[in-house]
Amino acid sequence: MIVPRYYEDLKIVHENTMPYRAYYMPFSHDMGPLVENRYASDRVTELNGTWQFQYFKSIYDLEEKFYELGYDCSKFTKVEVPGVWQNYGYDSHQYTNVRYPISLDPPYVPQENPCGAYIKKFYDPKLAHIQITITCFDDKKALAYEKASSPSKRLRALLKLQEEGFDVTLRLSPLIEEYLDFDYLNRLPVDKVLVEFLRVNGWIKKWFPDLDYQKYVLRQSGYWHLPLEEKIRILEKIHLPLTVCEDVTEHYEYWKQHINPNPLDCCNLRK
Repeated sequence: MIVPRYYEDLKIVHENTMPYRAYYMPFSHDMGPLVENRYASDRVTELNGTWQFQYFKSIYDLEEKFYELGYDCSKFTKVEVPGVWQNYGYDSHQYTNVRYPISLDPPYVPQENPCGAYIKKFYDPKLAHIQITITCFDDKKALAYEKASSPSKRLRALLKLQEEGFDVTLRLSPLIEEYLDFDYLNRLPVDKVLVEFLRVNGWIKKWFPDLDYQKYVLRQSGYWHLPLEEKIRILEKIHLPLTVCEDVTEHYEYWKQHINPNPLDCCNLRK
């Protein structure tokens, strides 16, 4: 935790700082003016509260990497943040109504500066949207076209994340009717399903050589696509909350009007 003594050089006013910018509060969609209630934003998490804390008489005493995962913080106590550690019995107050305990010798300051290490572990499910992609639920069949963790492992992860309260979606991408067990799909306790239909070009035909591509008769943006009526027929087999991510312009307008729960968000990122 030792840093160069930039503060002793009056020519250095900052180091490793970001460019100037206006203060802002992030949000995922229009929530109106947030000036008076900025913490109402769904992209803001308050970290005020109880933190783990350890006091050191000098910055030179803090030698361990307490900020790394797995660090043993059993020696830490608990304090409330925001707060002043002097009010919790550590060190002594610096700003007093008598002579300050800091020597007046600018630009130099005492080298034995006390410091505190703070730790807070947290996660906020509402800050993350997770999509887990599966094309078929057969682990052995999936080995023929992808090098990734098995579909069964991905599905277990999805259900676990959903149980923990995360905004997680089962993404059927690409949706290939011949590869998908719709009865099994409809029995899954998933909250959201996102569909992305297969787009066909020469490379796709080599990747999935066993498919019948005669139904892919609609040409747009360098790919062959299924006609809309064929896509609608396939989607009727899915009895779960559904949204469609689409490349074909006319089809996108149809999903926006008839299928997608949020017309302005084809990936269903917002609850």
